[in-house]
Amino acid sequence: MTKIDFIQMVQDNPSSYCMIRFNLPKNHLEPMMEAIHRANGGRMGNYDHCFFIQEGVGYFRPNDLSTPYIGSRGKLEMVLEYKLETICLLEYLTPVLESIKSCHPYEECSIEVVMLMKQGIKSTVQT
Repeated sequence: MTKIDFIQMVQDNPSSYCMIRFNLPKNHLEPMMEAIHRANGGRMGNYDHCFFIQEGVGYFRPNDLSTPYIGSRGKLEMVLEYKLETICLLEYLTPVLESIKSCHPYEECSIEVVMLMKQGIKSTVQT
């Protein structure tokens, strides 16, 4: 299977779900998870409040025009952060993203959205 065949397979078999990932400080985890839940995110089948949390280190430098939640303008920062990952039905993606943006403390928040393939698709991709 070529890369183009694989891309076509993904396009022909979209899931109704997407994965959402972003970083935030520990003291915002619980309020963020509740905000996502209220917007119908973090639900899959018979489960709700579906999240994965991973600890990590954020590295950044706010510029002179920034209003940083953490750190100081012009100073390199290394801070403890948490990557929050959840799942969302496509029909709720917009309200979930709006909920994340309104609840997130950072001035600039990088949010990754990944479309998921339907379960049960058999792939012949070899690694």
